[in-house]
Amino acid sequence: MNRFVNLFLAFLAFVSMAAAKEYNPFANAWRTDLPLIETASNMGLIGLLELPTARILQDGHFRLGYTQIKPFVFYYATVGLLPRLEAGLRITDIYKVDVRLTEPTFSRAFGSYKDQSPHFKFLLMKEGKYLPAVAVGALDFLGTSLFKSEFIALSKYNPYIIPMDITVGYGKDRLDGFFAGGELFVHPRLSFLWEYSPIDFNYEINVLKRHYHLGKSTMKKIRKGFPKKKSKYNFGLKLNLSKWFQTVLSYQYGDAFGFNVSFNMKLGEPWLPHIDRRFVLKEGAEAFIKKYNLSYEDFISYGLYKIGFRNISVYKKGNCLCIDLENRGYLSNAKALVKIFRLLKDYPPEDRKIKQVKVILKSGYFPVVSYTASIKDILHEYIDRSFLDIKNFSLGGIKYPRERVYPIYTRRYSWGYNLKMDTKIADRSGYFAYKLKFQFPFNFNFTKSLQFFASLDIPFYRSRKLNSKPYEKIPIRSDFVYFFNNMNPYISVLKLYYFDSFFKNQFFNLQAGFLEPMYAGIGGDISYVFGNGNFAITLGGDIAKKRHPRKTFQLTYKDKTFKDAFIDFYTYIPVFNAKAILTFARFLGGDKGVRLTFSRSFKGFEVGAWYTYSNAEGFKNHWNLSKKEYGFFVIIPFRMFRFTDTPERGIIAVSIFNRDIGQLVERGTSIDRIYKYTPSYIMNNWY
Repeated sequence: MNRFVNLFLAFLAFVSMAAAKEYNPFANAWRTDLPLIETASNMGLIGLLELPTARILQDGHFRLGYTQIKPFVFYYATVGLLPRLEAGLRITDIYKVDVRLTEPTFSRAFGSYKDQSPHFKFLLMKEGKYLPAVAVGALDFLGTSLFKSEFIALSKYNPYIIPMDITVGYGKDRLDGFFAGGELFVHPRLSFLWEYSPIDFNYEINVLKRHYHLGKSTMKKIRKGFPKKKSKYNFGLKLNLSKWFQTVLSYQYGDAFGFNVSFNMKLGEPWLPHIDRRFVLKEGAEAFIKKYNLSYEDFISYGLYKIGFRNISVYKKGNCLCIDLENRGYLSNAKALVKIFRLLKDYPPEDRKIKQVKVILKSGYFPVVSYTASIKDILHEYIDRSFLDIKNFSLGGIKYPRERVYPIYTRRYSWGYNLKMDTKIADRSGYFAYKLKFQFPFNFNFTKSLQFFASLDIPFYRSRKLNSKPYEKIPIRSDFVYFFNNMNPYISVLKLYYFDSFFKNQFFNLQAGFLEPMYAGIGGDISYVFGNGNFAITLGGDIAKKRHPRKTFQLTYKDKTFKDAFIDFYTYIPVFNAKAILTFARFLGGDKGVRLTFSRSFKGFEVGAWYTYSNAEGFKNHWNLSKKEYGFFVIIPFRMFRFTDTPERGIIAVSIFNRDIGQLVERGTSIDRIYKYTPSYIMNNWY
């Protein structure tokens, strides 16, 4: 059987290479700019109603949706993660099954039974003129496996007589057997859906019975929440009201009406028009310099300040004009460099001895990467992204010369504020709980390498108090509930931070103090970046004590010292603008294992996930003995919501389980700080 599967996949790969690479049947049939948006199935996977198709969500697009069809409510998010891969997360509410039938200790506020899991689909073969698209995928491959399915699907667009996209496929587990369906296009905005689905509610019922070891009386009550399917044929009507909004009205199971609404967006695209920062003088540079009695270096510093840079030093060293600064105006460092060179092109130095320009980009006070260009090229070439050459970068090991002047347009200290939301999924007291708090970060730079950082958290609203208890006698992370329930002001971070680079491509990081809300201690790491930043290795570790959840300056489990040690293998994949980190670690709980983190950036909008496997050594709770921990995160650039560009970003992270296994101190490593300054990343990110 395995040999047959391997031969079949090899055949598909061969046929895929023979298929037309850019064949687009929909564009050929509908010569229009109106939307033909891929259909989101009930669970969010691109498909029909219950069934998947071989179509995938467009690369770099994000779909958020809601489906209601008896006996389910689905909340889903799906992303076109790679050109041939879509991935997503789904939450299901079986609203006629009380959660206390399976979890008696849960409160009435939790409501009905809820389940969450990820899904993915991979396009094995693109559609050709005569050959179908072929995709494989899996649903609910982590978690309870309540909706577990593996499938292969083939889809082919038929343009004759009545335009129709036809799908056939075969599935296992919940999607058990042959399935078929189609989408009949009446108009780019209107289509009819039909399908033959082998899915039976008995699969979910049997999984619940096995997973929770339920008795006959309980199972009788659960079965009442799953009405019998009177038909395996489902029908729907899809309306594409715009390029970003879709709704599907359906009649399924022979007796149930449902609806599915979803919102589609292209990741990284600003929602508001941007106003470009420019430095324009009515009277000209010479008159301006004379009026304010400025040197050329001071004049350029002022221009850089006006277009979004801070912590600026402009000085001469021999035949080189040196500029070191911090980019506080642009999310893309490539765009920042182009802005600098355009300013110099508009206002070139009068000193003919100047032959080249060296720009040093800093993270805070610290110089990370330099770029050198000849003044001749700046004056005679067109300045855009093609002007930059990866050979002109130098990463790390930057030493300031004596000629450098003290930076201007900056302060040694800075402070700010932001709004943060802490979340908890599937607590006994309720399915979703959240806490809102203001954060006030403060930073003071003693030198370019040594800084003090603190953050004060002031909670002001909590949806509910959590009732969960830690999994272990000495918990690692499962005592999160105590920190969540605390509504008093709390200093989450208070530390000294030393960051340096002793030679080219090497970075060193040492931190001491309250490293994060849960742990205090000392931690450090050293990273070496290979070449232009496509590969890096980091070695690090921490020695920490557990902090008190309500009293900032007190510790708990004083006799217990927590230690971790890790080695990170970092890789950046320019063709996909993605990065992956493979971590081998001795975790805080003494368990050993591996973690894989993968993320992809779309114009600064980053989507990613992590998966940890641990040997669970020393743990006793059954949740920890599952040996796995995973989660998802989204990093949102604030430039999407502003009229001007900004490098600021916010993160939303969802950990599906609050495990004690597979945990490290959350303090950030050297590579976390500098990857955006690596030459390869800079050259591949222009927006």
